[in-house]
Amino acid sequence: MDSGAILILSPKGNAPWEGGQRMQLQLEGFSKAAEAEASGRRLVQALLWTAIQQRTALQLQYESYEPAYIFERNRSLGMTCNGYMTMGNNPQKVIESLHKSYVFLPEPQPEILLSMEIFAGARLETSERAKYLLMVSSLEPLAKPESLGVTVDSFVADTINTLKNSDIEESVKNSLMVRVKSLREESIGQSLRRLVKEILPEITKAPKIINEAYAIRSQLAHSGQPNDLDIDLTEKSREIEEIIIAIYQKYMTANT
Repeated sequence: MDSGAILILSPKGNAPWEGGQRMQLQLEGFSKAAEAEASGRRLVQALLWTAIQQRTALQLQYESYEPAYIFERNRSLGMTCNGYMTMGNNPQKVIESLHKSYVFLPEPQPEILLSMEIFAGARLETSERAKYLLMVSSLEPLAKPESLGVTVDSFVADTINTLKNSDIEESVKNSLMVRVKSLREESIGQSLRRLVKEILPEITKAPKIINEAYAIRSQLAHSGQPNDLDIDLTEKSREIEEIIIAIYQKYMTANT
């Protein structure tokens, strides 16, 4: 790597029931744990972005809260990251893309990494329904709900006071109060529609696609099928996929 670190890719044995190819990535050459941690996150981001750009399924395997972790800190053995992937492109081009992404992408943001991890793994689902549910769910870490304003705050405060003084059973009252308090901010769907309007103004149909995606996801989650049985989930997956990749592209090129 240009940084002086050494990236080692090695195949790992698969269980008989596992598909694809399992690879281990190990990044070595750091004198400080903090440097290793930061570089590990950059490697994960580069790996996910490379898979997404190549339209390749990727599933990360790890046991901690983050895919990249330091092992044997006192011996500075570097970073490891396991994943499942099937490589259909020229390996040299994939490695070059991974290296370029590692060097030039902006500093990783936790919410972006989580979103990309969910999205990259969606392609490994065997059913179109499960893949669609995961793709839409990958948007949620990107949502940053904003306040709906003073008027709504006042309405919520009045409603909470009314609830406090009501004869409703305490457990039900507490549940209602939690839900009412959440009305102060945008819903996840509202937040995402605002997001795409702000960062994808050139894709005028993006808010409509997001709105439809959340409606279909809700229908699938509650009844197992969309209300309109003529909906082509494969085509809808392609639509939302293009929007999500466009969002990632904006984040990845924000400072270039």
